[in-house]
Amino acid sequence: MTEHTPCKPVVRAVACDWQADDETVYQALERATRPLSRAWERLRRARRIGIKFNQDKEEHAVVKFHHHRVQLVSDCVARAVLRLLRENTTAELFCAGRPRTYYHHLVRLPYVLADLGKLYDPALNVIDGLVGQAGEEWGAGEEMRIANVLVAGDHVVATDAVGAYLMGHDPERDDWPAAPFHRDRNALRVAAENGFGTVHLAEMDFISEVRAPVGDKPFFAKLTDSPARVAQWRETTAEQALYYRDHRQAMLARYAGEYILLQMGEVKWHSPQGVLEVSRRSLSGDHPDQAMWMKYVDPAEAEGEHFEVYEDVLRRMGRGDDPPAHHSG
Repeated sequence: MTEHTPCKPVVRAVACDWQADDETVYQALERATRPLSRAWERLRRARRIGIKFNQDKEEHAVVKFHHHRVQLVSDCVARAVLRLLRENTTAELFCAGRPRTYYHHLVRLPYVLADLGKLYDPALNVIDGLVGQAGEEWGAGEEMRIANVLVAGDHVVATDAVGAYLMGHDPERDDWPAAPFHRDRNALRVAAENGFGTVHLAEMDFISEVRAPVGDKPFFAKLTDSPARVAQWRETTAEQALYYRDHRQAMLARYAGEYILLQMGEVKWHSPQGVLEVSRRSLSGDHPDQAMWMKYVDPAEAEGEHFEVYEDVLRRMGRGDDPPAHHSG
């Protein structure tokens, strides 16, 4: 009996000048997506197609270079994606988005990203690399880069791994605490380690019209906090998660249906909405090195927090046998 060998993920990187008009951008994206037969098979069978554009900022906060959104998807690329889908499918198209602050949390975020990728398994993945930014994701005045590239792939992990490679990084080896992962783990490696996708370019059907690093020099991530402080935050984040696990019934009795910030075994903030109006750096008070772990106190625990991840964090830091540190409250 012949063993089935899974098909390699297909990723294409094509050159496209940042000054190109809409038609030229469309032609470049069509060229990048043409070999993605599996993606188009899925899309052509679909009755509804959800599209997630990274454009979730109010207009006054958008950083622009000429007509491009530097930190978000440029309008010309968004228009090209929509045109491709309209011309090649009969599905209803809709764009979706929701607040994401709760998931952007130390330790939790890389695993959330890996889980979301596996749950949704997007058929078509596009990276707008016409212009970009190095240093920090949203920081004003960061280093704008002209990269002149569009990337498309039929697997989200492979596509992002190619994006990391084109930015001058090694998606196979780079991980916390090595740059550019100064704060947290490499979500692509987390996904691959758990059986979803690959970060190995040799395991992909990858062809590129451009050379790495795009923009003539590697992208970088600014070190906003000392490595020692980040390590302390990761350690105490894990401690507070395990404290919550071990004291869940007491938390449910007081805070069911609310979001909480837990620091040193004490709830420092709680709200039904889960929207922080004040930075956690301020809320941490006299203990800036002690993380504030955010959690939705759900009687059903429907989100399925994987507390073993936090145990693994402590093991990696040589703390596997120690109980979570906390103050009595």
